[in-house]
Amino acid sequence: MTERQNIKAFFSDETRKLVRVQIVEKMAGIPVKTLVHFLKSRRDLRDDHLVKIVPVLEKVGYQPIHGVN
Repeated sequence: MTERQNIKAFFSDETRKLVRVQIVEKMAGIPVKTLVHFLKSRRDLRDDHLVKIVPVLEKVGYQPIHGVN
């Protein structure tokens, strides 16, 4: 499983109720709707956005895969 797949799995329906995607985007300093489009498989998640999102998600219980890919 890649880090991207792991992030999609983390945002299950239950987690989406607890973690606001827009807040994660804001805290990570990435453009609005970037994570939303990724989670809905509309576009990929750039590496520079991925490395900003992971630390934010870790604060709410996300367990990253070693080596961001």
